Amino acid sequence: MFSISIDESGAGPRQDLQNPLGVRGLELHGWFFHTEVFKKMHGESGGTSGIDNDFAVQSLENVGAWILTIQDSDLLTSLRQTRAKLPP
Repeated sequence: MFSISIDESGAGPRQDLQNPLGVRGLELHGWFFHTEVFKKMHGESGGTSGIDNDFAVQSLENVGAWILTIQDSDLLTSLRQTRAKLPP
């Protein structure tokens, strides 16, 4: 499940290695963490039902993978530099 804001952003401002979803970016997706479907995905019981859970269930039907891209060139450069330093 991936959320976007009204201005079509999937992350908060100032993305970096410490804040891959931007400052306070995780809050955008907070509605999903309390749903039954999220809890079930993580081996937990409980969670809320209702419109948020119904939307999440419907959104995940027949999805094999979510492919996300990075639009922030500074973050992408930083990630590439970090990856280059890792052993093969």
